[in-house]
Amino acid sequence: MEQETNKWLNVVQLTQKLQISRRTVYRWMKLGVVRGYRFDGSRTLYFLDSEVDAILKMNVIAPSGRLDKVGIEELKPK
Repeated sequence: MEQETNKWLNVVQLTQKLQISRRTVYRWMKLGVVRGYRFDGSRTLYFLDSEVDAILKMNVIAPSGRLDKVGIEELKPK
């Protein structure tokens, strides 16, 4: 049985993967679209690659990095 390991992305890696700005990352965090994690009191934010991939699969991100308005509601935690 193969154990699944989570890949973590920092803010720079996330902006490169999604071709968005840091400002967009922080805005999406505020909207609840992506969740950032900090470890051991670190100031560095990390994001689960699998969570980012799930957002991409929902096709709610336009090529410009903007979110489809319907998609925002679907991504917010309930």
